[in-house]
Amino acid sequence: MKLDGSSSNFIEATSGNVMIPVGKLPPGLYIVEAVIGNYRAHTLLFVSDTVAVVKAASSGMLVWTARRDNGKAVANTDVNWTDSVGVLQSGTTGADGALMLQHVSPERSYVLGVDPHALRLQRRRVW
Repeated sequence: MKLDGSSSNFIEATSGNVMIPVGKLPPGLYIVEAVIGNYRAHTLLFVSDTVAVVKAASSGMLVWTARRDNGKAVANTDVNWTDSVGVLQSGTTGADGALMLQHVSPERSYVLGVDPHALRLQRRRVW
């Protein structure tokens, strides 16, 4: 809104959120830093070739894993469902990339997974 006699243009408008093309980053662990004036925020960002689509219900969870580049199912992905206190349920996805986990759903929960491709890469690394 523009009002006569007011000085409402004392700050330049910024373009808003900054988008990072995560899908174009190679798989790995990244640290992301955001700086606005004297304020800073940091977070870790894990980029993987496998993505998980999760559907939670009151008594369980369906996890489906797929490749991020072509959408094909990823079989044999080890999955852990946690409430950050302990593991609620775990399992391995089938040939269709799906895994059904049965447990009463807590208010907050997290799904962690390791795909077989990542394990092959890890075994080949020399430390």
